[in-house]
Amino acid sequence: DGLKFSIVIPVYNVELFVENAIDSCLQQALPFYEILLVNDGSTDRSGEICDRYAQEHASVQVVHQENRGVSCARNAGIHAARGDYILFLDSDDFLHLDTTAHFNALAVEHDCPDVLFGAFQKSRILGDGYLPGGIGKQVMDYDLPVSRRGPEVLTYLIQSKKYSPHAWLKVCRTQFLREKALYFVDGVLREDDEWSMRLFWQAESVCASPKVFYYYRTHDNSITQNPNPKGLCDHSELTYHSLEFFAKQRMSPQQRKIIATRFVARWVRIIVGSLENKYYSREEVLRALRPFLEKNRRSFLRGWIKQTPFPLQLRANLSLYVENLSVWWLFKICVKLRRIF
Repeated sequence: DGLKFSIVIPVYNVELFVENAIDSCLQQALPFYEILLVNDGSTDRSGEICDRYAQEHASVQVVHQENRGVSCARNAGIHAARGDYILFLDSDDFLHLDTTAHFNALAVEHDCPDVLFGAFQKSRILGDGYLPGGIGKQVMDYDLPVSRRGPEVLTYLIQSKKYSPHAWLKVCRTQFLREKALYFVDGVLREDDEWSMRLFWQAESVCASPKVFYYYRTHDNSITQNPNPKGLCDHSELTYHSLEFFAKQRMSPQQRKIIATRFVARWVRIIVGSLENKYYSREEVLRALRPFLEKNRRSFLRGWIKQTPFPLQLRANLSLYVENLSVWWLFKICVKLRRIF
């Protein structure tokens, strides 16, 4: 016997890819699993495909819901899961065939930790369906702290530049997610980072493996290839709430600085990247971001500035002008700050 795994797959308009994702689960070497397909209001044949698999395989369950986004679909999976551990699989990706066997052995060896995680390989699907080889194996030589407690692991991963926010890289103990109310924020984009930081911080035990178990694919219809100005505002809101969460946690000054800097650096990169994209104009970016900044400018930006290791003079100047900072000047400052990070 072995531990049981619940594989949660949010499904939305992926009729070309979802069968590949489901088949990679059904072919697992260790058969102790259930597959939870959450059809998030698909308008193509995805829902029909899910129902067909559920009729043909007892291990497949389908939940149909109105379109509410991947966060809500994952939360539905957390509520419905009956396994000891939960894996999240995006419906256009697929798993290595010994994923459940590998993590079962790892969990048993390390006394069933709250969180396990591994590595992934990224590929690009071209328009004609040709799938090139790996664009780059994201294999990490993890040298985790001896304690393997979540906060120490999080600090180590950030400092060593090995932290990955992707929810689908984590294998989580089901009861731990429910006890700590580790659900995703509904109705937002870029939800993984906020969730992953809370996940690690509250985990009593974490175990890592350098094994590639997840195959991440991008294509013309994937969210990452079609950015939305809303994602910039959502990420800003989530970053604000994350900083509020960590402000209430007990930690050393060094840990606080490391975590705050991680949030600042990622937010700066996303803002700068939004100015260089080909999908929407700077004016659209400004319109999307302005309501958030007008509402949270003082507490949000001042809080960041005080906690991050900016050069002293730059920190003083930013603190002085932040209350009257225009959105446009914020972008200019972010471009300059990019050199620091």
